[in-house]
Amino acid sequence: FHMAKKGDVLPLNVENAIRDADQIMLEIDPQDFKEIGQLFGNLICKDACLSKEISPALINDLNNKYSININNMPPSLAYIVLTAQSIINAGFVQETGTEISITKLATKLAKPIVGLEKPAEQISLISNMPLDIIKDELRLLAYEPDTIKLQLETLYKYWKEGDTEGLYEFMHDQERLEMSYLEPDGLEHYQNFLYQLIEGRNKLLFERALGKISQNTNKLVHVIAVGALHLGGDEGLIALFKQEGFKIEKLKTQ
Repeated sequence: FHMAKKGDVLPLNVENAIRDADQIMLEIDPQDFKEIGQLFGNLICKDACLSKEISPALINDLNNKYSININNMPPSLAYIVLTAQSIINAGFVQETGTEISITKLATKLAKPIVGLEKPAEQISLISNMPLDIIKDELRLLAYEPDTIKLQLETLYKYWKEGDTEGLYEFMHDQERLEMSYLEPDGLEHYQNFLYQLIEGRNKLLFERALGKISQNTNKLVHVIAVGALHLGGDEGLIALFKQEGFKIEKLKTQ
């Protein structure tokens, strides 16, 4: 979970896994985090470009609701910035998120950390998000924040329970999606985008993780920590590793 609740800590068995690990794999190498800010900064327009794509009324309502000036942001950047703020407003913080917590412990223990993706790859994916999806997302952010909060709480609940299939099924729930995406062809576009965001990246994450494991002829211990949505489903990382012949054992939270 990229952002979690205040007071959340790593389970003891996760801490122990990191202590025993020879290498930690995250989505993004922490050394590359500064690049994310630079890439976001490159997206800023010199003028009020958002109004060319989004209605002024919606922009005004979003500016007032989140106290963030999004006028000079392209739609994709406005969506990223406001989504992050909505997650914070719902009571989540980055400091206790899994990545930050693992990074702090791994750094303290001098464990090597590698990234499976580059910031530019992730940002390019979001930047190419279809406009009709962004319009619906911005509408939800402006007028249905309680819906977003409920969805976040549901995802958080599944995550706390270790229910990877519940997470996957909730994100792909047809009824929920039909209520959220109202623009013409919005639902179809969102499902296609969701596939790229999750299943498409699953294959990439798996191949890169497997490559790093295969590079080591010695029996080293690797911790792979990626967003929980990448674990469930027939094309999730758990299924992909099983297909490769790995034995998967679920650990109880300690």
